Amino acid sequence: MIAKGVSDKREPRVMISQERLAALTQTPENRFGLSETLRKQVYREIAAAEDRGTREAMARVPDSRIKEQAKLEDALQEKYKAELLRKYKLTQDQAGKIVLEGAQKGWPAPTTGAKQ
Repeated sequence: MIAKGVSDKREPRVMISQERLAALTQTPENRFGLSETLRKQVYREIAAAEDRGTREAMARVPDSRIKEQAKLEDALQEKYKAELLRKYKLTQDQAGKIVLEGAQKGWPAPTTGAKQ
């Protein structure tokens, strides 16, 4: 990653994440009974489920009732993630580890508004 602001007069700094660099050289392995390719799919689907919950809550409850909107958002996100856990036969802990792995390895998530 290169970090340089508009007002910076110096040369840009290059920052390399040792974690991400190490992840690039690791041999893909099966975890939780899923290949890395399938874990990437789960990662994308979890992000899409969270996005779906957010979009639906925002569509159903106006911003003027933000607390109610946030509560509905949490409930919808949990509902959609629970469906994924059943689909892939995963626990919450395993799903959390897949999300962490995806973040560490820089797996792309769907863009906002993507449909599952």
